[in-house]
Amino acid sequence: MTQGDHRTVGELLLDSEFLARDVLTNPARMDGRAMLRTWGEVVESAGELWETLPGGADPMVAAPTNAEDALMGRLQSMNSTLLRNSRGREWPGEGPADERLLTISGNLIRAAELVQRYRSDVTLTRAPVQADLEAAKARLMHTLYIGAHGVHVALGQDLRALQDGRLAGRATFPLTPVRAARDRLASFEAIAGSYVSRTYPAALRDEHRSTPEPNRVSNALATWEIQTHRTLATSISGANLMAITQTHAWVLMAAQRLLHAAAEAGAIDKDQFKGRLSPALEAAQASWGNVATTWGNLTPLSAQRIDPNLVGATHETRAALLELVHDRTGPASVTTIATRADLVDIAQTLQQTISASVDLAHGLLAATGDTTLSIGARAALTMSTELDSHRPQNSADPIEAAVDANDVVGNRQISLPDPIRGALKQQGQRVVDTSTSAARAAAILDRAGEAPQTSQERMNGRSHERRAPSRALVPNQRGCER
Repeated sequence: MTQGDHRTVGELLLDSEFLARDVLTNPARMDGRAMLRTWGEVVESAGELWETLPGGADPMVAAPTNAEDALMGRLQSMNSTLLRNSRGREWPGEGPADERLLTISGNLIRAAELVQRYRSDVTLTRAPVQADLEAAKARLMHTLYIGAHGVHVALGQDLRALQDGRLAGRATFPLTPVRAARDRLASFEAIAGSYVSRTYPAALRDEHRSTPEPNRVSNALATWEIQTHRTLATSISGANLMAITQTHAWVLMAAQRLLHAAAEAGAIDKDQFKGRLSPALEAAQASWGNVATTWGNLTPLSAQRIDPNLVGATHETRAALLELVHDRTGPASVTTIATRADLVDIAQTLQQTISASVDLAHGLLAATGDTTLSIGARAALTMSTELDSHRPQNSADPIEAAVDANDVVGNRQISLPDPIRGALKQQGQRVVDTSTSAARAAAILDRAGEAPQTSQERMNGRSHERRAPSRALVPNQRGCER
């Protein structure tokens, strides 16, 4: 939750679903111990929101009034038992939290505050209100279901790593508490899944959607671009670079969807989009995504503290774009997007964003040279080993020798080794090159809304005539005559 957060309850729940999916689909960022430490907060926040929803009751205090409250009460009880058994133990022990799960918890707390503030303004007996209530419950339980599965998978990974350590004769944590936590998460997942299987996605069919504000996307993107430059100027860190690159890769993905809709609807030249702009956007998105993955791997959970102002700008940007490109449970169709946005205006807004990404790419490349940057020692060793594997066999001392073994054991923050910095600069240069190509290809968006050029006009070089003033508006070329 951040200051100035203007997202609706529905947007907060949708964002939580997306974050839960990211937890599940990003194995490289899975840390079972950190996720288990944070999972309890997610369930507690979900229980508070469930209780706050109109008609809801606290099943942990009073007798449940219906099967749904009983189910949430069971999940909260399971969570309380898991937390009690985990506290004070060697495993998972004290340590960092999972920032994505913390964000989900913050979203749910914010949603509960909004419901509490405005619940007296709604009439529960109205059909649209009931539909929104059912949709909110379905999204909330779906988030718990996906999140529980993600924690379960992470704990399974940790268990296998501990077992491998035992076989190799290394000192490890006891296996029993890890197995117990994994099995309890599996049970939690099954119970939440029983509700999801009955309600998701059917309950979302009549979910209310407000008409998107015309300038929301342009304002959100402008605010985000300004904030990224401020963050790069004042607070360079692995966590902030990770957040910036992740978000920009996501923005380019959303831009691809929106511009595809614009091309299909005739708002921009379809042939130019397919033949030139779309491939350039794909290449740019891939390069930004690769850098985001690298910084995500290099930044340990204990150091993933992102600039709060950047977090707020990211939330609003994601919400504004999702409002256009997402529909219920998946991507919105071309027809649906066309009803939500002025595709000519959105194309021109996205041209500005794509053009501005060149400057942001150069800022990212410059930030890679910052001498204060630090990374996790274990991730440094992993990346150094990978870089070594691609070097000639007769090379000098291996890169991984630059990483101290004591730092690896404690996974301390270490200065960015020069070989890794060099690899990051290569990735950064790729971001600059692909962003520049995308900006050049986006020149077609200057003519959004105009009829596509014919092949004859392109051959004759007459496209400039469409952009020139009409004869009626050209001043009389007779010197000082009036």
